[in-house]
Amino acid sequence: NPSKAALYRQSANYTLASGNHLEKGMEWINKAISLKEEFRSYWVKTQILAKQNNFTEAIIAAGKTQELGKNDKDYDDYRANVEKALKDYKEKSEKK
Repeated sequence: NPSKAALYRQSANYTLASGNHLEKGMEWINKAISLKEEFRSYWVKTQILAKQNNFTEAIIAAGKTQELGKNDKDYDDYRANVEKALKDYKEKSEKK
């Protein structure tokens, strides 16, 4: 059910924006992904992982964002941010 997935994604995105309850946000975004795999959900997951300093997993999630986004016309609005974040996360993961 896509509408339920969107609701979970929005809830997770709120935790990302506020910087609070990221563990709960991760739970919600994983639930959204289990209901419907789409690039937007993986992008939220990517950012939550990065905020938790888990750059290795963020890189994997960003790759999935790109993979799912390549066939979605809306992805063009996200592409530059995803590519910039991916480059940043790779640099940060190498410094660990």
